[in-house]
Amino acid sequence: MPRPCGFAQGARNYLVRSEATGIQDVRIGNYTVPTNTQGEVWLHYTQEQPQRLVPAHAVIHRQVALDQLQGHIVLVGSSAAGLMDVRANPMGYTMPGVLAHAQALEQMLLEQYLQRPPWAAALELVVLALGCLGLGAVALTASARRGAMALLALLALLGAGVWYAFVVRGWLLDASNPAVAMVLVFGLASGFHHWSTERQQRWLRTAFSRYVSPNRVAHLVAHPDQLHLGGQRQVCSFVFTDLQGFTAMMEASDPAQVVSLLNDYMEAMLVIVFKHEGTLDRFVGDAVAVLFSAPVPQEDHRQRALDCALEMDAFATAYARRQQAVGVNWGQTRIGVHCGEVLVGNFGGKTLFDYRALGDPINTAARLESVNKHLGTRVCVSQAVLDGCVGVAVREVGRLLLKGKSQPLQVFTPIATLDADACAPSADYDAAMLKLRPGSTQDLQGARVLFEQLALQYPKDPLVTLHVQRLQQDAADDLIVMADK
Repeated sequence: MPRPCGFAQGARNYLVRSEATGIQDVRIGNYTVPTNTQGEVWLHYTQEQPQRLVPAHAVIHRQVALDQLQGHIVLVGSSAAGLMDVRANPMGYTMPGVLAHAQALEQMLLEQYLQRPPWAAALELVVLALGCLGLGAVALTASARRGAMALLALLALLGAGVWYAFVVRGWLLDASNPAVAMVLVFGLASGFHHWSTERQQRWLRTAFSRYVSPNRVAHLVAHPDQLHLGGQRQVCSFVFTDLQGFTAMMEASDPAQVVSLLNDYMEAMLVIVFKHEGTLDRFVGDAVAVLFSAPVPQEDHRQRALDCALEMDAFATAYARRQQAVGVNWGQTRIGVHCGEVLVGNFGGKTLFDYRALGDPINTAARLESVNKHLGTRVCVSQAVLDGCVGVAVREVGRLLLKGKSQPLQVFTPIATLDADACAPSADYDAAMLKLRPGSTQDLQGARVLFEQLALQYPKDPLVTLHVQRLQQDAADDLIVMADK
C-alpha cells in the first residue's frame, strides 16, 4: 500500500519500527505512517468524489488535459464487477478497491491519520466498568423512569465522546461493548429492582393489613396519590359494635385471660368484616367501627353492612354462650347500623394521620348501638340502611329521637337477632304497631290492649314490654324520646 508514496518521493527504503507488542509505525521517505501492531492502517473513508476518477479510455484517446494528471500520483485499477475488486465501505456505497489505496495514500500525504491509541482498550474497559456500576446503582435505587433517563443520558454521553474523538482527534474508540454492557446491566438491575419492589410491596401489604383494613391497603398500593391529608364527601354505611359489661368483666377476672378471649373475639369479628369487604374504621377498646363503600365505592354498601352486622351478631351470640358455659361472664354484643353522607379521607397532621370518616351518620350509628341497652335488643338498623336491602325480615322499633337530635329516626331490629321462643309473632306485633303509628290507623287504646295481651303471652319480649310501659305512661304515638345516649 505505501509503495506509490515511496515511489513519488524517490525513496528506496522503508523503515518499520516495532516493539515487543508489535509494529508501531512505518517510515516512507519523509512520512511516518502510524499503524496497528499488525502493520495495518485505519482508513478514514470520505464521501464519493467523481473528480478523483479518470476513465482509462479517456487517457488512451488523449481526452484528458495534461495538467489534470501532471503533478499527481496516479493509481491504475478496475471498476468492473467481474474482476472481483469492488468493495463496500462504511459510507454506505460500493467502490473500486483501488480507491481504498487512494484514500490511504491521501491520509499519508495529508498526515491526517485515524489511530487507535494504545490506551483505547483500557479506557473502554474503565468506561464499561464505571458505566455499569453507576447505572446499576441508579437502576437498583431509583424509579424505572429515572433509571431509563440515566441510561439514555449515559448512552448519549458515550456516543458524543466517541464522535468527538473520531471527528476532532482522529481516535478510533469502540463504544459498542460499553453500550451493550450498560444496556444489559440496566435490564438486569431494573428487573431485580422491580422484583424486589414487588416483593417489598407484598410484604408491606401483608404487614400493614394487620393494622389497617386490607382493602384500604390494596387501594393505597393501587392509588398512592391518594395518600395525602384531606377527604371527599361520600355516602357510606356504618356498623358499630360494643361488648356489654366488658369493663366490669376486666375488673372481676384475670386480665390476661380476658385479653386472650378478647383477641379471639376481635379476630373473628374482623374476619367477618373483611369477608363482606368492609373497611375497619377503628378499634375503641372492645368496640369495633366499620365502614362500607370507602375507600372503594360499593353500590350495595347498605346490603353489605346489614349482612355483616347479622353475621357478627350470630357469631357474638354463639361466642358469648360458649364462654358463659365455661363460667366466663361474657356479655352480649350490641350493634348499630346506619348510613349517610360523610367526609372520608386522611385526617390528622403531617407527622401522623389516620384514614377515617367524619360526619353525623357515624355518630348516629354509634348511638343506635348504644340504644340497644335501653330497648332490650341486640341490633338496631335505620330506615336509611333498609332502603338499600332486600330479603331481610325486620321488626319495627318505632321512631327514635336520639339525645341531642331534633329529627326522629325510623329504627328496626332484624327478626333473626330476636329470641324466637320469647318474642311475639311478627303478624301480631305488626298489628299492634299499626295502631300506634300516627295517621288514619292510629288507635292508642286498641294498641294498648293488643300490646298488653302480647305482654301476658310473651313477657320476655323486650319491644312488647317497652311499648306497654310507654302506653301506660300515656305515649301519644310510636315516637320514642331517648333521654340517655
